[in-house]
Amino acid sequence: MTGRLACQFVLLEVNMVCFHCGRENEAKSKVCRYCGYPLISEKAEIGFSSPDTEYIGPRVQNLPIEAQQSSQKEANVLSDLPSHSEANPTADTIERRWKDKKLLAAIFSVAVIFAALAIFNGSGQRNTAVFSYISEDALEILADTNKNTTFVWNTGGEKLFEMDEALTAFFIPDKTAAILFDQENRCRYYVNAKKLIRLREDISMLNISINGQYLMYSAKEEQESMLYRYDVKKEKEELLDQGKGFGSLIISPDGKTMAYAAASDRTGADSEDFACYLIRNGGEPEFFGKKRAIFALSDHAEYIYYYELQENKKIAYAQKEGQSVYLTDSLDRVMVNLDCSELLYSV
Repeated sequence: MTGRLACQFVLLEVNMVCFHCGRENEAKSKVCRYCGYPLISEKAEIGFSSPDTEYIGPRVQNLPIEAQQSSQKEANVLSDLPSHSEANPTADTIERRWKDKKLLAAIFSVAVIFAALAIFNGSGQRNTAVFSYISEDALEILADTNKNTTFVWNTGGEKLFEMDEALTAFFIPDKTAAILFDQENRCRYYVNAKKLIRLREDISMLNISINGQYLMYSAKEEQESMLYRYDVKKEKEELLDQGKGFGSLIISPDGKTMAYAAASDRTGADSEDFACYLIRNGGEPEFFGKKRAIFALSDHAEYIYYYELQENKKIAYAQKEGQSVYLTDSLDRVMVNLDCSELLYSV
């Protein structure tokens, strides 16, 4: 049997690679469709004409305007794609990126540390732009329980005092002075913009005038109760009474008129057998009445607001020039303004 073997040959066309941008083009392309450079061919006048001659690089031919615009658009689109080195990073690239990340992490950590120091550093200046004050001598007090420290600033952001314990502040209305208490609720300091006064250790009850100039407190000395007045400006303590149980310590706004309740059994106003005393303008204590206690007092005792214990009820009265007027049978319904010249109550 005889036969004939048929062979079929297929001619493969190899794509052209651009010498300039490295991208593939169709086999018969003469110009790179991506960057516009001429493609290498047999007739391309590039390379070395002879071993000793100078290298001749590819030259861009003058393309039609439409071809240039088309090539530029395609180049712009492809420029947004990741390059070969980005898609397949080398070991050096990976190491460089890792170093960059570590550097950024270190910079961020340092920034966080400095921010924390700026916030918690007690010696720094305070930003007072966000605060509004009634007085230029007002105080700002911060207790840092972590450092067991208390700081006192003025309205200008200047640190005035620093104490090595965490304290709670009780301010007068305009915040120009305060009493500082420790964690066991003991009176520790008096403070204003000019001075910090350490109070005595044995104070059991204390009140302060709303102008911050006078203190009134009871203390124990050798198991005996003592009642004192303290002049902040003079830093002088004065004994008012002793040997009784004291309570209901009241001071007028200017601090010069005071009142208190006292009982012989040392229980003060908590006892049914107690009396009230009034001290006008730094004078001697005056008896004000049995089973009475003053709860508000104006300067010079012009207005006196007190209650009287009657059948286990506290009946409230207001007194001016020795004349008393009934108000209500509940102290919960009474409100007095700062200078004690006006009163709001319900019946």
